[in-house]
Formats: sequence, C-alpha cells, structure tokens
Amino acid sequence: LYKEDLKNKEDLKNKIRNACAEITPPIIRRVRKNFMRRIALCLKQNGGYIEHIL
Repeated sequence: LYKEDLKNKEDLKNKIRNACAEITPPIIRRVRKNFMRRIALCLKQNGGYIEHIL
C-alpha cells in the first residue's frame, strides 16, 4: 500500500481497493481454515492462551 507517497485520501482509497481486489478465493479459504483451527484450539483451552500451541 505505501510503496509510493499518497497524494490524498482518494489515492489511499484506491490503493486499498486495489489491494482488496488481489485477495483470491484460495487466500480466503486458507484464512478461514486457519481461523477455524484457532477457534477450535481456543475452545479446547477453555478460552485461554493458544499462542504456545500454534
């Protein structure tokens, strides 16, 4: 997003839109799978910390 200087708010909005457009369905699937894994681990730990078991 910030490789180039931003000229104004609209320029920032366009860069964010372009970055979002690059998010593919496989990326979304990987994020969802990882998120579900983390939720399951969190539940298994009764809501406790899970960073040490990731």
